[in-house]
Amino acid sequence: MMPLLRFLSILALLGSLGLNAQETPSFDRYLVQINEDVRLASVDYSLIDEAAAAAAAFESRLTEMSGRAANIGGHYFLGEIGCGTMCQTAILVNLETGIAIAQSTFGLGSCYQPDSNLLILNPYVSENFYEDEDIPDWLYTQYYLIEDDELRFLEKTKQSYAGECVSGQ
Repeated sequence: MMPLLRFLSILALLGSLGLNAQETPSFDRYLVQINEDVRLASVDYSLIDEAAAAAAAFESRLTEMSGRAANIGGHYFLGEIGCGTMCQTAILVNLETGIAIAQSTFGLGSCYQPDSNLLILNPYVSENFYEDEDIPDWLYTQYYLIEDDELRFLEKTKQSYAGECVSGQ
């Protein structure tokens, strides 16, 4: 009984110090230097299997955005287009190489910053439904980190992002 009591006491102490709570990802935890010298030009979709179908739709949209600076992660550009009700598709392009490194489809917008590697999809999930409505099972606020030209999943939650979006829809 004594080891259990000691364990519970330690757990309570850690809880009071905030050491057992997982901290929600935030933009300031993933800051990067912005490369002002790169701009959106031609895009190579060859690394993304799903991009073949979306490439035609994105081609005109990204052509419209040609010459734009990085809008996420210091040297990446996130281009987004609508694909219907509660549907958006985005392609992430490394502006230094011109290669599209990721494609994602999501329902309720995105949130990102030019000086951070954090990408939040569906940032305000719980704010888009009335109290008596259930959030669909498939819909989450999702956090990703751009790392070595890949999107690394961090976490998902039914809770909205608590911060403010600088960029995104």
